[in-house]
Amino acid sequence: MNEQEFDELVDRIFSIDKKIRFVGIVDDKVSHYKMKQGTTSYLTKEETEEALTDAMKRWEIRKKYVSKLGDPFYAMAMYEKTKRFTLPIKDGLVCISTEIDIDNDDMISRALNEIQKHFHR
Repeated sequence: MNEQEFDELVDRIFSIDKKIRFVGIVDDKVSHYKMKQGTTSYLTKEETEEALTDAMKRWEIRKKYVSKLGDPFYAMAMYEKTKRFTLPIKDGLVCISTEIDIDNDDMISRALNEIQKHFHR
């Protein structure tokens, strides 16, 4: 994914809900990410990059159980300060962090729709 494609997808995801804080994309071991303007990250740059790499490793583990559970659509973790969502794309993942009071179902549905539109134009 080149820089322009990344920016387009990130802008579309940020437009889904004002409570989205961060969007990261892990694609072929390369990570791109952006904090919403005016938002302060809870993690350092190094921690953010490590978290994206770790998300990819966890997703690979989930894929082990596809034959028994079916394809994973997304994963979500809720922390005291944020929610983190992981969604698959072609050869990687989209990682989204939000405020904790976001409507999960609406955000996921809209994010999956934007991802689908982006990769099937």
